[in-house]
Amino acid sequence: MSDRAANEKKADELLDEWRSQMLRTNNGEHRAVEHFHCMAHVLLGLHNYTMPDLKEFEKSWSSDHGPLGRDAMPFFANWKNESAVSRTVRTASETFGPAGGHLGVRDRWEAYCCEKGLKSLIGNYRDNRFNCLFQTPAEVFVHRKVFLHVLNSVSKPNMKIKAVKSDLESDEICLGLFYLKLTGPYWHLITCGKVS
Repeated sequence: MSDRAANEKKADELLDEWRSQMLRTNNGEHRAVEHFHCMAHVLLGLHNYTMPDLKEFEKSWSSDHGPLGRDAMPFFANWKNESAVSRTVRTASETFGPAGGHLGVRDRWEAYCCEKGLKSLIGNYRDNRFNCLFQTPAEVFVHRKVFLHVLNSVSKPNMKIKAVKSDLESDEICLGLFYLKLTGPYWHLITCGKVS
């Protein structure tokens, strides 16, 4: 359990004492507890382990096949270096999500959804920090083609719009890495209880 706040420390001590009493056998021995955390911490742990592995996989893949998404375009060479998958998920969410405001793309997206009777599933990336690499890629994957349609309607796109479009057009990022490295194994884990 968390002890990040000072007012939680006493509660954590009391919880530790209670847990020790509850886990004591009739002989007075203590039983071991392997996992004692809430679901949010499981997701945070998965996120923390997934990011370095994802970066390593992308680096290996790029050395054999070339840069992913916007990284293939020379005018993005000096932009922040981060995982192509996390960048695609973050920037698509920032552009189309509730906090989006780049050149009216969010408004265009909402108008398109209303016109076609679609329900927007894209959330705010920053509000979903425990689950941002698992739920948000699925949301982006579901809306990917429509996002590209809306981005193509922008007559004078700025660099961010061009970057988001380039990343969403990349089958390697959206079709390969999203599912094979993130949502697929995560879905398998929560539905089957193990990762193959």
